Amino acid sequence: MSEKQPQKKDDLEGFLASIVPKIPGLKGIAVTDREGVTIAKAGTWDHSSVGLPTVFSSAVDHIQKCGIGNTKTLTTFYEDKLVVYINHFPLVIALIGDERANCGLMISIADQLKRAVDPLCAVVENEINE
Repeated sequence: MSEKQPQKKDDLEGFLASIVPKIPGLKGIAVTDREGVTIAKAGTWDHSSVGLPTVFSSAVDHIQKCGIGNTKTLTTFYEDKLVVYINHFPLVIALIGDERANCGLMISIADQLKRAVDPLCAVVENEINE
């Protein structure tokens, strides 16, 4: 898909909202910082999963120290949901689906989502470096 990349938070949330119904079982998408603060979201964002992006960020940092390489995604399966975390430093993109969600399809849109949040990454990185 060669869709126009969003430039503002409302545009980003609109873009994310347009993705949710395209993937069977996908319920919501959230973009958070590495501390778990939600920056943009669309669809249903399960607040019981709020702390998990922080755990993912910590795990990514530890894995990189092992010399294995960069972590691109992490998939977690629960009794009634599936969450795919996408590492896009300094942000984490979380895709929340029900137990029937198509995990492969969720992962396949990672690059598209990363391109969509690139402008936001630059802003957050500038904030971190100041």
